[in-house]
Amino acid sequence: MEYRQLYYFVCIAREKSFSQAAEKIRVSQSSLSRTVQCIEDEYNVQLINRTTRSFKLTPAGRKLMERGERVVKEFEELQKYLQGYSANDVGEIRLGIPSVLNTVMAPLFMPVFNKQYPEVKLYFTVEGSHLIQKEILEGMLDVGLVIRPVDERHFDVKEIIEDRLAVMVPENHPLVGRKSVGIEELKDEKIILLDSTYQLFTNVHEMCRDAGFEPNIIHCSPSWDYIAALVSLAQGISILPRPITPYVGKGVAAVPLRGELAKWTVVAITKKGTKVSASVKNLIKHLVKSYK
Repeated sequence: MEYRQLYYFVCIAREKSFSQAAEKIRVSQSSLSRTVQCIEDEYNVQLINRTTRSFKLTPAGRKLMERGERVVKEFEELQKYLQGYSANDVGEIRLGIPSVLNTVMAPLFMPVFNKQYPEVKLYFTVEGSHLIQKEILEGMLDVGLVIRPVDERHFDVKEIIEDRLAVMVPENHPLVGRKSVGIEELKDEKIILLDSTYQLFTNVHEMCRDAGFEPNIIHCSPSWDYIAALVSLAQGISILPRPITPYVGKGVAAVPLRGELAKWTVVAITKKGTKVSASVKNLIKHLVKSYK
C-alpha cells in the first residue's frame, strides 16, 4: 500500500462518502473506488460495507482509519517542517568563529538572530581561522567567520566588517598616549600573539617582514584574554583587533596600528561549489545587515 492510497482511504473515511471525498481532494470518484478496491485486493480484506443508502466501515476499515489518520497527520507535520526548513525558519547551523570574534560579535548578532529565527539552532566551534577553513572544506562546519586573506578558489566569501588592528601595551608603556604606531616601531618589543591557527599570526609576521625585521615572538596562545592578562603584567605587548579594546581589562592600553596592512577584515565563508542551506544564507544576510 502506498501513502497516496492510504491518504485517499482516510479522506473517504473522514467524509463518510466517496463523492464528498472526491470533491474535497479533487480526485474522481472512480479513482477513489479503485484505490479502495486495490487495498482490499492486496490484503484480502473488506474495508467498507458498500450500499446505496449508507456508508459503513468494517472493523478492519475502522482500524485502518485510526492508524491511517495518525500516519497522515505525521506526514503533514513533516511536510510543514520541511517547508519551514526551506523558508529559513528551522534547521541547524555549524558556525566556526575565532575567540576574538566570539567575544566582539556574537553578543551583538545572536540575540536578534535567535529572536527572528527561534527554530534555527546555532552551534559554535571556537577556534582559529586556519582550522575553521580546514573544517569547512572537510564538511565539518557549514559556515565560518574568519579574517582576510582567504583563498577564494576554495571559498565563497562575503565581507561582514572592516576595522583595524591595535597594539596592546601595558598602561605604563612609552607608546601609551600616541595617536598611532607603525609596525617598524615594534622591532625591539617582546610580542605575545594568538597562535598559528589564527590568521592574525600569519598577518603580523608578514607585516613585520615587509618592514624588514622578524618579530620577537615570546609566547603564543589561542586565548586573547590570556594574552591581555600577560600584557597587563608587562610581560610583552600584543597586536589584536581594535574592537577587542573594551574587553581587555585594566592595565592594558590600546594604540592604533597604522598602515595599509593593519586592516582587519572579517568575512563569512562557505565551501565553494556546495549548496548552502537557506538558514546559512539567512545568517550571512543578518550579519551583513548588523554591521553595515
